[in-house]
Amino acid sequence: AGLDLGEHFPLFAGERAAVASWFREYCETNMRLFTYPRPTVAAVNGHAFAGGLITATMCDYRIAVDEGAKFGLNEISAGLPMPAVYVRMLAYAWGEPVATRACLRGELFSPAQALTQGIVHELTNAGALLDRAVEVAAQTPEDSIEQYAFTKRAGQVASLRDIAELAHHLDEDELPDRMTSEQARHAHRRYWQQLKGTPAPW
Repeated sequence: AGLDLGEHFPLFAGERAAVASWFREYCETNMRLFTYPRPTVAAVNGHAFAGGLITATMCDYRIAVDEGAKFGLNEISAGLPMPAVYVRMLAYAWGEPVATRACLRGELFSPAQALTQGIVHELTNAGALLDRAVEVAAQTPEDSIEQYAFTKRAGQVASLRDIAELAHHLDEDELPDRMTSEQARHAHRRYWQQLKGTPAPW
């Protein structure tokens, strides 16, 4: 469903260097998934918020349950800036208008709305979800994996250029400061209070 806020809000209340180190490792994980040279299919069996939705979106194809789930990016509501690298990858996956709307407004989408917006590619019932994801992944013949990998890389080349030349630098130079500023920490405490109904313990 996303980051464990009980673990990460205290991290963001700490030192800038620790936040920068954490983000580099977290980003590397999603970059590896984004560029993985084989078909990747996300089988989303429940709510996908924030980091959880980002990780699902790094997959080439996304299948979600057709009811009982919500999807959205609530980073700004929680006082977290959306990393530039993720903004660029979300724009690649969803198109810039949808990515911008989702990042800036923090809306929650139903399965039907997520399908209409292109956040997911198809919906199915929970019982068929995993089998359908495996079926989609198997549609690429084994002897065509090299061609798939090349074509995937070709499609991503502009995004990867932007990430390397612009997004990484923006995240390295400014993101840790935006995540640990006093204003951000105030927002983290406010969001925790709203979410949990108790004062922030950090």
